[in-house]
Amino acid sequence: MQYICEPKIDGLSLSLRYENGKLAFAATRGDGTTGENVTENAKQISDIPQNLPTKIEVIEVRGEVYICLLYTSDAADDTPCVD
Repeated sequence: MQYICEPKIDGLSLSLRYENGKLAFAATRGDGTTGENVTENAKQISDIPQNLPTKIEVIEVRGEVYICLLYTSDAADDTPCVD
């Protein structure tokens, strides 16, 4: 019998709202009815652009945010994943 295993990525659903190309608002789904404003936290994530080169007035982007650490035998190793 053969097995195939793949890591499961479980992150945070995130909605980003850009107004006139500038990140204006970031929110989670929250409890499914009321989301949580995480704009200031999202601004600290280097992979989330603060500005988009666009003339479109309002753009909303949805995605998943997660922190990836390499898994090693040393549980204290917090080495980030590298693409």
